[in-house]
Amino acid sequence: MSFRKTVPAYFLFLLSLFASLPLRPQTELYKPAIGAEVSSAEGAVVFRFTVDRRYHITDRKNGFFKIELETNPDMAAGAVVFPAGTAYGDEKVFTGSFAVKVYLKKIREISGFTRLAFRISYQICQERPVEVCYAPDTQAVRVTIDAGFTESARNAPTFPARLERILRGDPRRSLLLFFTLVFAAGFLTSLTPCVYPVIPIVMVSWAGGAATGK
Repeated sequence: MSFRKTVPAYFLFLLSLFASLPLRPQTELYKPAIGAEVSSAEGAVVFRFTVDRRYHITDRKNGFFKIELETNPDMAAGAVVFPAGTAYGDEKVFTGSFAVKVYLKKIREISGFTRLAFRISYQICQERPVEVCYAPDTQAVRVTIDAGFTESARNAPTFPARLERILRGDPRRSLLLFFTLVFAAGFLTSLTPCVYPVIPIVMVSWAGGAATGK
């Protein structure tokens, strides 16, 4: 067989061999590295992310990137502070190394230790060699809080929150507060201009009642 005929036949054989090999499916999607540490001085849990530069976590406006605290009798999640993100097209994405702070609110005082379970949700997009976004994914992270943990000033309760705490507390204290608020509301209402035309009517009514009594 001549060389000119042998080379094409050889390449056709190799091509058929590679075509017959099964494609290896992608069995594991990329997951960012996530670490967590408790900052008692700040009253927060700091989550440290490391995302390979070939990937990014999508913009928060998509609603996929969030950190949630599972129900706990001792703590509740307060403000969550994300970094500004990196411009990618018309979005702000998260790649490389960055931190997210979750401030915590005490529901009750901790006498020893309490375990907190966080659920971190995100969507990963691959930038190269081809651009593709994968389905949203989650990771679970657990941390331990001790009795020395101090609640941050960021979580200072608003007036409605304080009022709710009081109303849910001692019933006697709640009743006293209720009557105080009702009295204050009535007094403030009496100072409004709409009440002025009624004052002469009330005074005449009182005077008529006093005269009848005599």
